[in-house]
Amino acid sequence: MFAGFDAFTWFHTILSIVALIAGAIAVKGLLESRVTPIWTEIYLISAVLTSATGFGFPGSFTPAKVVGTICLILLAVALLALYAFKLRGSWRWLYARSASWSVPISITSCWSRSSSPRFRR
Repeated sequence: MFAGFDAFTWFHTILSIVALIAGAIAVKGLLESRVTPIWTEIYLISAVLTSATGFGFPGSFTPAKVVGTICLILLAVALLALYAFKLRGSWRWLYARSASWSVPISITSCWSRSSSPRFRR
């Protein structure tokens, strides 16, 4: 335990930070009408892992878990659009919307977790 948090919490937090940084860079690329493959992959992997590990915390279905569920749905659409449908046709805008919307939703999830009584001292 370091700074009052266990290893799982640190792992989840570091993944969240990686996802937010990579997501910001990937969305910047989308706004410039280009896909940045490395940052996109880092974002998608770390965002999925962050949302999935969020369900490993004890307790009931909290607002953070609701936001995590929404984020996982958006990420599933982004993954399908990018890898299964290769951004063809309407999958291009579905990818752009779902990937770019999942970044601020991830930030909302971080905020809702940090305001949870479990994380207050």
